[in-house]
Amino acid sequence: MLLLSLWVLVLAGVTFFWDRYRLPLLLILVTYFWFAGYSLNADHYYRVWTRPRLDPELTPGEIIGRAAKEHRPVVVVAAAGGGIQSAAWTTSVLDQLGKRLKADSGGAYDLSRSIRLISGVSGGSVGGMFYAEAFNETQPDFNDSFQAACSSALGPTIRGLLRQDLWRALLPFLVTDICNDRGRVLERQWCKSFDNKFKPTAKLADATLSAWGKDALLLKRPALIFNSTIVETGQRLAISTVPITHGLIGETEFTQQYCAEIAISTAARLSATFPFVTPTGRPTMLNTSTSTCSVESPPPCGGGDQHLVDGGYYENSGLVGAIEWIDDALTDLTNPAKNPKQYPLPRDILLLAIDAFERPTDPEDPCQPTQAAQAGKPADVAHGVIYNLASPLHAVMNVRGTGQRSFARRLLRMFQARWALQHVNIRDVKIFFEVKDPANREEHVHADQKTRALVGKKPAGRFYIGIDPGKEPLSWHLRRSEIAELRKEWVGFNTASDNCPDNYGAILDFFKTEFAKQ
Repeated sequence: MLLLSLWVLVLAGVTFFWDRYRLPLLLILVTYFWFAGYSLNADHYYRVWTRPRLDPELTPGEIIGRAAKEHRPVVVVAAAGGGIQSAAWTTSVLDQLGKRLKADSGGAYDLSRSIRLISGVSGGSVGGMFYAEAFNETQPDFNDSFQAACSSALGPTIRGLLRQDLWRALLPFLVTDICNDRGRVLERQWCKSFDNKFKPTAKLADATLSAWGKDALLLKRPALIFNSTIVETGQRLAISTVPITHGLIGETEFTQQYCAEIAISTAARLSATFPFVTPTGRPTMLNTSTSTCSVESPPPCGGGDQHLVDGGYYENSGLVGAIEWIDDALTDLTNPAKNPKQYPLPRDILLLAIDAFERPTDPEDPCQPTQAAQAGKPADVAHGVIYNLASPLHAVMNVRGTGQRSFARRLLRMFQARWALQHVNIRDVKIFFEVKDPANREEHVHADQKTRALVGKKPAGRFYIGIDPGKEPLSWHLRRSEIAELRKEWVGFNTASDNCPDNYGAILDFFKTEFAKQ
């Protein structure tokens, strides 16, 4: 309000001055921002710098081959997008699942040391980053990853919007460090949430794509894919610690696009660039002597004119990146020319698909509720002139989600059928978020419960009661009730029934099968 009041006074003064020349304020503002928009400083940039030479052995086939040779289970995780909800849910599921497997096997089944890849989109990428960072410790506590993923970063991001980016938009000619924007502020807050609280041996702020790639090659840490989308072409850009070698139409690898190094926190932020919260950015070379960026900095080889946004625009489940990575590995392992070390082909691969929202409607899903359970009060049918005008945009938004889910599901089924011919069993297990306690649901918080809940609350807190399933937060802030639901044990696992399989039982069976081979 203070900022708004200030601008009212400023614009009133501008209006008073130019009224003498009969120039309207709107024309002046449009003209000014038109010319200001041509300034290179008005754009948003992310930092890259010269990278070391890539190890020729840094391939998916080498990693999967080494794991198969050492008789390690091969687990691949696809973490869907969805802001901080997905970041926290991804870390919660992997933490809880790992602890439960160890408890049920007497410590024999180690999920964390079996994960070879985490393919994340948007918030799923952030959760994967926090989970993989915990591997710096000798005895990693993945609850630290969950707590870091739940930490609010919305406040610092808004401050970055008002402090750095507002002046970038109004006075771009005065910007000195073009990389210092709210996106960079968000990265620093993520690193602060982990480094300051848990103080790992190596700092998240210092983590780079090539360093984590070396760890993945040594099977010390999962490989990661931070899925993003190129604005100018609509392609999927995979920012991978272990890039694939067989490129496909409509997709590219960061290491193939640019001869540059990038920070892990920057890669996660680019994968989670959804509207307004984080800015669309393009690369610029970092001045390592001053740790700043300027428009005089040369672009990285491969060009610097392409902007990146959230990976969810292309595909939100993370399955496409995971499937292509596994396919690249298995293709190399079955090709003698690409497999000179004669690594064995893994016969069982577990693919975990983690979704931070309720199970979507899918007629092919055996776990869908019955028609009787879905029956209820019919929804009101939208109509009217406004609806007809907005319906094309509404349809585009709905088709995006439905089309992506359908495409990912069909791709997975074709992928499983293709490798079944080579006697490779790809087991997929889907884990969705469910509000465990019905009393926490928004629609079940009755008037008397609200009255009791409001006692002692501050005025601002009186409006936040209950969780509305399907409307979980996408920004970088979680309420206490939402964190409590994400923290509850063993959520997301189906109860076995005639139609719905027991997904935890499927995971347990995979590990039993793998350890029986040893």
